[in-house]
Amino acid sequence: MGLSLEFYLGDSEAITRAVADIEPSRLDDPAIVSRSADLSLHIDPADLDLLSESIGRVTAQNPRRLRPELEPVVGEQDYGALLVAQDWVEYVAVLQHDQVNEVAGHWARAMRDKHDDPGIVATEDVRNAIDRLVDLCHCALTSGGKVVHVWYG
Repeated sequence: MGLSLEFYLGDSEAITRAVADIEPSRLDDPAIVSRSADLSLHIDPADLDLLSESIGRVTAQNPRRLRPELEPVVGEQDYGALLVAQDWVEYVAVLQHDQVNEVAGHWARAMRDKHDDPGIVATEDVRNAIDRLVDLCHCALTSGGKVVHVWYG
């Protein structure tokens, strides 16, 4: 199993408890999680910074990294949960669904350059993952909910 990188919207305390208690099946409960975005695309966590910067470029915002926008809540060697800053959620929510393909292309180019791998391309899975992240951020703004980034190694 590879690295799991996911974003959740819902009851942030219950989400972080599920991670702390190592009970990921609770994250499938609609009473706890209202939206999720799975970015487990065979990438490393730093690649999410490249995605964030790509969003800024496409939306004509000052490009930002994700990592400085994360507040650790659960931090273990093989898993963790981090609260995502509201500013970053707003930053992503500026992205419109019709801009997702462009972001995916920018992100793929950035990862090709970083990893020196010409085989990295913007697949349908990549576009769908970005689209779900945008939807999650839009919903977080509408609901006033908190976004939690969860990872498992």
